[in-house]
Amino acid sequence: MNKNFLYIIDPLISLNLSTDTSVAIMEEAQSRNITNYACEISELFIKDGKCHMLCAPVYFDKQNQTIDYTQNKSVRSIDDFNVVFMRKDPPVDETFISALWLLRAYEPKKTFMVNEPNGILVANEKLFGLNIAHAYFSDTLIANNISVIKDFIKKHKKIVLKPINKSSGAGVLIFENTDKNLNSAIELLTLNNNFIVVQKYIENAQNGDKRILLLDGQILGAILRTPHTSDYRANLHAGGSFSKALIAPKDREIINHLKPYLKNLGLHFVGLDIIEGYLTEINVTSPTTIRQIELLENINLKAKIVDYVLKN
Repeated sequence: MNKNFLYIIDPLISLNLSTDTSVAIMEEAQSRNITNYACEISELFIKDGKCHMLCAPVYFDKQNQTIDYTQNKSVRSIDDFNVVFMRKDPPVDETFISALWLLRAYEPKKTFMVNEPNGILVANEKLFGLNIAHAYFSDTLIANNISVIKDFIKKHKKIVLKPINKSSGAGVLIFENTDKNLNSAIELLTLNNNFIVVQKYIENAQNGDKRILLLDGQILGAILRTPHTSDYRANLHAGGSFSKALIAPKDREIINHLKPYLKNLGLHFVGLDIIEGYLTEINVTSPTTIRQIELLENINLKAKIVDYVLKN
C-alpha cells in the first residue's frame, strides 16, 4: 500500500534545497516510493469538522537541485496522509497559531503528526524550557515592562535581548549594560507591548552554540555552530560556521531531564540549543541541521527519521 506524507512548509521557491531539512526528509521518503505532498499554512481549512488542505505532490530532483509540484493543487483531507510534518518556519504569529488550531482536527489513529500541534502550541521555543528546566538556563527574564527590564539589566554587565517568536537569530541583540543604544533597543523590541527575552550573557559564548537534534527523546546528531568574527550570532542563517560537536555529560543531563516532557507532548523531532552547558532554546517548529550533520558524520539521519515515523 502506497504511503503519503504531507509537509506544511514555506513556499517551495524559498527553500534552500542543499541545506533544508524538510527537503532532506522528502528525498529519503521519495527514494522509498512514498508520495510527498506539500502545502502552506494559508491552504489549511476546516471542513465537516476535519482539517483539509489544498495540496499537491512534489518531486525533488537531487541532480539538478530543483523541487516543484507535479500537478495542480486539490483538496485533501488530513486523513489521506500517513504522516504530516508541520514544519513552517517561525514567526509563531497569529496565523501560525491559527494553523495549529486547525491541525488539531485530525484522527491520531490514521495520521502521525510531527510534531503534534498541541505540543507546538504549548512549547514556545524561547519560553517552554524556562518552565520545565529553569535551572539549566542562564539568568533569564521574560517581560515587556521597561522598568522591570531595566532593573534586571542593572544586575548584569552584559545581556542578550531576543524577540520571543522569531528564529534563525533574527532580532537577537547583545549589549553591555552601559551601552547608550540599550534603551532604544528595549523600546523598539517592546513596541506594541511585545514581550522579549532578556538573558544574562553566557561567558565564552563566542566558542559556539551546540545544536543537538533529538528523535523520540534520543540523540540523533549534533553540530557546533560558531559565530563569524563580524557577528555575535552563531546561527547558520546569520553567517555562522559549523563543525563536529561532542556530547558532554551536562548535555546528556539536560536531555534526560527534558525527555519525559517532550514525549508527553508528542514533540518527536526537536532541536536543543546549548551554549557552554546552558540550555538556550528548544526548537519544536522546524528543527534544522540534518544536512550539515550528515556531511560531517557521513551518516544518513533522514533515513532514521523516516524509519521512525513509519513505525508509528
